[in-house]
Amino acid sequence: MCGRLRRRRDVAQPGGKMTSLTRNLIVASSGLTTTVLTAILVAAVEWLTGVNLFALQITFVIPFGALLCGIAASSGFFIASLMLHSRASLMVYAEMIGAAAACIFLIFFLEYQFYTFDDGSRIAAAFSYFEFVSLYLSSLELRILGAHIEAGTIGYVLTAYQGLAFMLGGWMMFYRLEQTPACTDCGLYRRQLIKRCRHFDTHEEIRDFRGGLTDLPASSADIAARLEMGEFYEKSHPLEARISIFECPGCQQWLWRDGVYERETSIAETTSNMYHWEEKPDLRRDISMRPRPDLLAAMKAQAATD
Repeated sequence: MCGRLRRRRDVAQPGGKMTSLTRNLIVASSGLTTTVLTAILVAAVEWLTGVNLFALQITFVIPFGALLCGIAASSGFFIASLMLHSRASLMVYAEMIGAAAACIFLIFFLEYQFYTFDDGSRIAAAFSYFEFVSLYLSSLELRILGAHIEAGTIGYVLTAYQGLAFMLGGWMMFYRLEQTPACTDCGLYRRQLIKRCRHFDTHEEIRDFRGGLTDLPASSADIAARLEMGEFYEKSHPLEARISIFECPGCQQWLWRDGVYERETSIAETTSNMYHWEEKPDLRRDISMRPRPDLLAAMKAQAATD
């Protein structure tokens, strides 16, 4: 028992010794690093291949390139916050938004510094930065049905739209951090041990699936049958039940989280076989529980059969 208590304290001590200011500075520095690296990567790829990762879009509607760049730029904030157990806050969110704006500025600045005319002379020697940005945006070309069309003033609107998508990528990382459960006793982020998804047709089926699941002995035939309820694949089922087990790295206590999601389908999603699942917050359950290695093993064994 003494050895176990010592191990728990050792796990929790590194975060406890570090002041809040130090953690915030490290998180901000990590976010700044990934922001700069993202800008350099975008500029380098365009310089070497002519492909602007930031401007990539699907059917002129979905700016997935800007979205992915926003996720990459904000990943430093997310990873450092998890590693240092620094909780999501408005300050972190403001830093992410500021980093997004800085990254977009830096992408244009790098292109401004290294772009040249056909004769080899630098664009920076002929135009100011803001003149370059204005010329760059107004001379963008749109490729629609194989035809190249000069964007003109639409280039400003398109870039602003991509900028919003970039910031959305940062918000997605912040939201994921905010949704990561933390131990109420230790204040440490819990690590996920397993996640399972099952699909159903009715809420009654989900109630039968979720009811008392955490109390059943893992060796019982009932829990094996319960874990096999529903379908692993989405197919045409309108409801999804998600189960996750988290463990606190400090006190080793477990958290059982299950939730219910309803499928929201649009015409575009129907044609692409992609679905958006909307959580029903009033049906989410967070249950503190003692460690159940037998239950975890049973869930992993069931997952191997899907």
